[in-house]
Amino acid sequence: METENTKRVNILLAIDDDEQSENAVDWALNHFAGPQFEFSVLHAYNYSVVLASGPPLVGVPYAYSSLYQAARESAQAQARSLLHKYSSLFKDKHRTLVECVAHKGPVKDVIISYLGMHPTNLLVVGCRGLSGLSKWLASVSYHCLYNAPCNTLVVKTCSKPPNTGPRKIVICMDGGAQSEKAFRWTRDNFLRNGDEVVLVSVQPDQGKLEEKMDAKALEYLTSFADELRTAIYNNCSCRAMVLFGKPGEVILGIVDHDTVDLLVMGSRGLGLFKRTLLGSVVDHCAAHTCVPILVVK
Repeated sequence: METENTKRVNILLAIDDDEQSENAVDWALNHFAGPQFEFSVLHAYNYSVVLASGPPLVGVPYAYSSLYQAARESAQAQARSLLHKYSSLFKDKHRTLVECVAHKGPVKDVIISYLGMHPTNLLVVGCRGLSGLSKWLASVSYHCLYNAPCNTLVVKTCSKPPNTGPRKIVICMDGGAQSEKAFRWTRDNFLRNGDEVVLVSVQPDQGKLEEKMDAKALEYLTSFADELRTAIYNNCSCRAMVLFGKPGEVILGIVDHDTVDLLVMGSRGLGLFKRTLLGSVVDHCAAHTCVPILVVK
């Protein structure tokens, strides 16, 4: 939500020459539309020389090898073309593009290294569609989610139809400081008038204790819903849901059976309601849903 005192939000878009990157950039530009958002674009490239007598040799400085020079020049030319494409996109959309650069090296290393040298509020990475847990754990997106020093948004490329109504944001709340931080970051930097916000707390099955836990969790969620019922957020609707079961399965049941634009989680969840969100729950959701996931750190 933009106000007169809104601070600048620096967003890094990690791109490649594929549909996943295009989808992630398009999503980010559509959903982070205020003048406070400043974007940087980063592309990681590499090249190799294949010798007849052995496997590919990556980055070995054969300065006088025509094969090596050709591979290097081809990779650099492709990188320049890709950067020009995205520079033109930002210019056409009249959006603030601070930097558009390509660095040589493994994608994971390039992204983390760049973030270590440039203050960034949010990293946005694209990801293929539903690929299963094993492929998710080996992906660049997974690596960034756990190793990036800033908030990380993973935008997946899936066949789920886009939302044509008000944006719906699901925020997972567990009573811990990190989930509260996630709520406030989303409130201050993402929400717009007209959005529909769903605050969710997932509790373990406790039999007769469920009624007391339900009331306690609902009271907790209601206190945050009240924060949205102020003048500046008067056009945002908010409701609270307290559910019981396995967090990953319950959350997927919510986001996949409704049109949800964003799922928000805190980087740690060991708090009042004893749930750890970053870990198996995030892995489970990220591997099995098409909904973009924002992890606030």
